[in-house]
Amino acid sequence: MKSSLIRDLARRYAAGELSLDEYRTQRRDLVDAITTGKHQLGYGEPALGSILRTRFLWLIAIPLVLTVTAGIVTSRWLGNSYAPQEQAHTSPATGPILVRKFIEANDWSDTSLEHFMHHWQALSAHEQRAARHSYLFPRLAAQLQEQIISQEAMIDLTPGTGKTTAHLARLQRVAATLGVNLGN
Repeated sequence: MKSSLIRDLARRYAAGELSLDEYRTQRRDLVDAITTGKHQLGYGEPALGSILRTRFLWLIAIPLVLTVTAGIVTSRWLGNSYAPQEQAHTSPATGPILVRKFIEANDWSDTSLEHFMHHWQALSAHEQRAARHSYLFPRLAAQLQEQIISQEAMIDLTPGTGKTTAHLARLQRVAATLGVNLGN
């Protein structure tokens, strides 16, 4: 028997479903059944588990909230509060990022090269040096050399094509600006 049966009896009496005599009779029967061992009380276990679960959640939640609050307060105290910074759309923040984005795009068209050169020239000398020392710059240099070799081969196959010659000249200007040794 669970402790909720006793409560249920009391609730039914309070709601007027049982008269005082019926309530007393059923309560006496319950008490007699408990004392004679016909019914065993199972109270405490579910309630205890629920209480322990609730306390455990509070023990986790409180330190978590305190830690987050302390982090925010410390961050603001140090002046490092998060505020999204607007980035100019004309140039990426750093040279290595510019190189990475260009390589990922893998677009060697005249428009893309002009766009890349515009951003490169907007970088400070320090950022350009950082880009040249980045781990992706050798890959950019190798791909640029491949593009130049490919354009030279196209010119050899179809001489007199102005567009191909102009694109080759643009690639060579990019190589010169970046300081890529073409090895010719």
